[in-house]
Amino acid sequence: MSMTTISTKFQIVIPKDVREKLHLSPQQRLQVLEKGGVITLVPEVPLKLLKGPSRECPKQASGEEGSAVKILLDSSGWIEFFTGGPLADRYAVYLTSRYDIITPTIVLYEVYKKIKRERGEETAILFSGRLHATQVVQLTESIAYLAADISLRHGLAMADAIVYATAQDQDAEVITGDSDLKDLPGVVYVK
Repeated sequence: MSMTTISTKFQIVIPKDVREKLHLSPQQRLQVLEKGGVITLVPEVPLKLLKGPSRECPKQASGEEGSAVKILLDSSGWIEFFTGGPLADRYAVYLTSRYDIITPTIVLYEVYKKIKRERGEETAILFSGRLHATQVVQLTESIAYLAADISLRHGLAMADAIVYATAQDQDAEVITGDSDLKDLPGVVYVK
């Protein structure tokens, strides 16, 4: 185990063996996650490096040519992509510069919980750190009230209502494999 010390300016040096093993470079960004009094540093990986070879973008997503389309990739999509599920390639097409991805905090919760349960905490933290390469959207009071109204109107569970309300609040399309959302306006259902 390598050790480091916090300087008087609250800076740390990552030991050489760790830098080399992880191929870290100067000025590389690291996500700082605190959980239960433990600090974890996760190297930020650009979304373009998370996917396979470049693919053509799907026709369902709207937007002007040349401008990024704002989307919300929900938990089912991230989990499918991260675990290499049968629909992973269909979600991977959204991990390009053509899409500006937002992530509600409820998606962080759902992805972390499922990956931790199935693959362990280290993998869950790694994937959670990668979600921070997107624009994370906090649950605000206005989104909470909108989610409650949406839940009542469409009979959605709380997490689904928060996801959909966040997309509505941020003018984003929802990309999902969740059949509870598939018939709502502004939703691209991946199957």
